Amino acid sequence: MTGDANHNPNPPATALSEPLALRLRSTAGRLRRYTVLAGLACVGWATLPLALAQFAVDSYAGGLRWSMRATALAIILLWVVRLAWRRVWRPWHLPFGLPEVAHLIERRHPELAGVLISAVRFAGGETGHSATASGALTASVMSQASASTVNLDFDTVLNTRRARLATLSLTGVLITGIAITVAAPDQTVLWFRRNVLLQNTPWPRQTRLVVDLDDGVLTGAIGDDLTIRAHAEGIQPRDVEIVLETVSGRKQRGMMVTVGSHDARRYRYTVKNATEDFSFRLRGGDDRTNPYHAHLCERPRIAHTQMHLIPPSYTGQDPVILGNDERSARVLSGTTVTIRFRTNKPVRRAILMSGEKEIVQADPDAQWHTVTTSPTMTGTYHFSLEDEVGLTNRRPVFLSLQVVPDEPPRARLRIPDAQEVITLDAILPVELEFADSHGLATASLTYHLSGEGTGEKRIALAGLSPGARSFSTDITWSPPRTASPGDRVALQAHATDLNDVTGPGVGKSHQVTLRIATREEFLAELSRREKESRAAFERHIDTQEDLRRRLLSSVAAARMEGSDGGESDETLANLAHRQRNLAGAVNTVRHHFGQILAELMVNQLDTPNEHARLSQGIIEPLSRLAERDLVAAADSLQECSRQKLAEQSAAIDAQQAAMLSDMRAVLDEMVQWEGYNELLDMIRALIRLQDELIAETQDALTEQADNVFED
Repeated sequence: MTGDANHNPNPPATALSEPLALRLRSTAGRLRRYTVLAGLACVGWATLPLALAQFAVDSYAGGLRWSMRATALAIILLWVVRLAWRRVWRPWHLPFGLPEVAHLIERRHPELAGVLISAVRFAGGETGHSATASGALTASVMSQASASTVNLDFDTVLNTRRARLATLSLTGVLITGIAITVAAPDQTVLWFRRNVLLQNTPWPRQTRLVVDLDDGVLTGAIGDDLTIRAHAEGIQPRDVEIVLETVSGRKQRGMMVTVGSHDARRYRYTVKNATEDFSFRLRGGDDRTNPYHAHLCERPRIAHTQMHLIPPSYTGQDPVILGNDERSARVLSGTTVTIRFRTNKPVRRAILMSGEKEIVQADPDAQWHTVTTSPTMTGTYHFSLEDEVGLTNRRPVFLSLQVVPDEPPRARLRIPDAQEVITLDAILPVELEFADSHGLATASLTYHLSGEGTGEKRIALAGLSPGARSFSTDITWSPPRTASPGDRVALQAHATDLNDVTGPGVGKSHQVTLRIATREEFLAELSRREKESRAAFERHIDTQEDLRRRLLSSVAAARMEGSDGGESDETLANLAHRQRNLAGAVNTVRHHFGQILAELMVNQLDTPNEHARLSQGIIEPLSRLAERDLVAAADSLQECSRQKLAEQSAAIDAQQAAMLSDMRAVLDEMVQWEGYNELLDMIRALIRLQDELIAETQDALTEQADNVFED
């Protein structure tokens, strides 16, 4: 029965009347909307000026940088979000229900005396414990609340004026935004792209300055003059200002040089001797450009070079490597030249140049570049370098290659014991010498006989090792059997080298031409030359006699008192000089007679008597005179002075007399030999006449015999 004690058979009515509940809910909704509407109007009016200010600053500056525009957008968004959270988000999410509305109405209408608040609470289930709750009281309060509020205006709790102002304000914001968009749609879209989407769309201006750059960065070399060029699109400004700032903070202003006509102006500014990176802007007309950047770097240059020279294989020479300090070389034609070089920075192109002509492009090999060429002519070479940003080398390193030809072999031919005339019986000693800097291939003696009418004959020389740098040999040569008196024979030494690039090179000696004569013609030629030498020797004897007379005159003058000693010494010096010259002249005569004897021997015409007469009777005495006696006499005269001349006069005169005696003895041998030769010439003439008579007799007998047989 305990459960029946708490049972209330008449539970209270806890629901508000439907009209009252609807009015309360409507008032609560309108109050929330009015608050949010006022917050939105506040946010709108706060955002619009900020957007207009951002528009004005970006437009006036000619376009802020992306970072500045992004910063401004972030600040505006933070401000708008904070304001919206305080004025819109928080009011919208506040716990604003029927009790709060009832409380506001009770405050506006105190005569309700808490009936409306109590009814709302009872409707919310706040009736107390079921054991003590009075249903009748609750129903009475509900009924009284409905009756008391029938004629009340709940809108009095709403600030409708503020709500209307908020609505008008929000409408004004929207209308202003729409009006701006309609009035300046292009500018609005541009602002939205630049300041909301953060695009780099440029602002439209009457003048647009454009810097002439390919990729937006001006590149130059450290220390060079760097020229900035620009042009204008639209209205052409008369003046354009440039503002520069280096990375170290130095600032510089200047006016660009204006060139061109009024409708097509161009602008130029030169930064002298630029040494560091900098940024710059242009100002002209109504345009202000964004900053441009200039990047300076070192020009490419050759830091180190090596030249590898590989001579032609036929030379047998080893390759040569020239270091960085050796940039000139003498090379043979056919030499392979490999140039390796290193640059101070990476380059995208390196070309070997000769003047303005491109030779070959270098191949990169790690840190080195390599080119290989085989020069055919002397030239000066350099490399054209271009780095990754297009800078070239202004001061190239020059390499000099002097191409020297492989000189042909050198050949020398000498026939010491022959002049221009030889006989058919001659056996000529021929001295041959050959040389080549890089090796001989062949060596030979050639001769050509005019009477044969054929080409030259070649005699290969034994003993030559191919590749030898020098070769010499002595051979004997005789006229061929086909030769006849009156023919001429030309002898010449020939040699070839191993040059397989531009050769082979052919070397030739001077040509020795000899005339073949009969024995009689040859001896007559020798006789003529002997007469010339004898006549010359007679003149030398006359000179020696005159020298002796002058010497005796000087002796006589030295013995006279009061004579000029200086003049006498000068006379002795002149006599000594003449004596020494006479020794040389006599030696020349000796050489001529020696040549005659050698030619007699070579042509197999010397006899024991002739050999003894020439060598012992003429050549040997002339040698003693030229090399000993005449030289000793000259030395005596040179050492003698005026004071000693009188004392030594007897010895000097005896020396002079002895020399003259020897010279006359030699002259007698020459005259005797000459008479002997004249006798031989007469005998030869008789023999020749006899031979001609015999030949004519034979011809007559042959003619008579022919006549007999014809009869």
